[in-house]
Amino acid sequence: MKFILKGHILTLRVGVIVCLAFVLSAIPLGNFAGSQQVIQKIEALVNDEVISAYDVGQRIGLVLLATGQKIENQNQLKQLRDQVLEDLVNEFLQNQEARQFEVPVQEEEVRQAFARVAEGYNRTPETFTALLAEYGSSPQAMINQIRTEFAWQNLVNGRYGTQAQATDEEIDKVLEDMQANVGRTEYQISEIFLIVNNPAEEARVAAAAQQIRDRIQSFAQFPNIARQFSQSTSAAQGGNVGWVSEGQFSDEIIEAVSKMDLLEISQPIRTAGGFYIVGYTDRRKILTNDPLDELLDLRQIGHFFTEDTTEETALAWYDVAVVETERVTTCDQFFALAENLDDVSYRDLGEVALKQLNPELRKILEGLETGHPTALLNTPEGFVIFVSCGRRMPVPRLPSPGEIQQQIENRRLVMIARRYLRDLRRDAIIDYK
Repeated sequence: MKFILKGHILTLRVGVIVCLAFVLSAIPLGNFAGSQQVIQKIEALVNDEVISAYDVGQRIGLVLLATGQKIENQNQLKQLRDQVLEDLVNEFLQNQEARQFEVPVQEEEVRQAFARVAEGYNRTPETFTALLAEYGSSPQAMINQIRTEFAWQNLVNGRYGTQAQATDEEIDKVLEDMQANVGRTEYQISEIFLIVNNPAEEARVAAAAQQIRDRIQSFAQFPNIARQFSQSTSAAQGGNVGWVSEGQFSDEIIEAVSKMDLLEISQPIRTAGGFYIVGYTDRRKILTNDPLDELLDLRQIGHFFTEDTTEETALAWYDVAVVETERVTTCDQFFALAENLDDVSYRDLGEVALKQLNPELRKILEGLETGHPTALLNTPEGFVIFVSCGRRMPVPRLPSPGEIQQQIENRRLVMIARRYLRDLRRDAIIDYK
């Protein structure tokens, strides 16, 4: 039985993470990257700027890393190549426009963003380089993508930030509406958005959206896949949109999310601007507490199996831990238990809402007294014990005027950015080879 805290890893994985190499049995790796011939092969010209087969191969590697999958046949390769090429065309246009306006990008921000992506794969920036190579990509391909995201955001904000500003009247109206709609449900969502620029693109974009959705095997993959494919400015944040409710987002999205389960991922949803794939991460009612909003101050002790663990040694540790755990009635004693038991790790998980917990673990913790640990839980990775060192129900509050202002302006800038990119594509000379 696995006890997983949504958004947090409660148990350590043992052994080496085995990564799928960027291979296709019928297609040599050299066809994608590494040779001078591939580097020189032109896939497209964007206002006379070359997108090479090498560029495409490097980006395909990033996509395969994000999905943890490999290409099985030529048809899959063609579909993925076509989508990657469209994404690169957009990025080349964004970069060209940013260069024209001499938009600055802080390299330290790029470096920090690269480190955060690496951390998402449980890697340091140095070891992440080796992982990228396994998938036929490189740090430079990832850095180029990150730098483009920053340049585009800075360009849109710089040119249109004033135009997107929210007035005091608009902010007050949102606050009044929230107070008048106490109890209305809000949803926390993430998005992958693919724009449809004209009717001729409908079938291609629909197929691309479905292919992307089919590649998402778990919610944990969503941020990385959003970064690779989403054409919304939220891609830089892994697709995170934040809290939305009826009237704040398209009706099609709100209707779909209202029927979804937590951490469910939608099928592609057609809206006026294009196709959305939506991930549903949380819900709440305006100024109303839900019993599952209760926050537990959680701690964990774990004894995790290694290659040297035998059934005999595991059971011996278990027998000792059972006896010692039964004596614990306070959090100080729980911490002392972590100090006294052999071969354990101790983690302070901080405040965690009941609704974030795996249903099985939630059921165990709901009725547990503060300071009293759970029984030893047997997982595939080892034994874990939890204790709650405090419980509290958060006080519902309205968002601050500053938070509302940011939400309004972010939504406007997203729409402005989409129109901006659409206009760039309309005016560009794009020659596919």
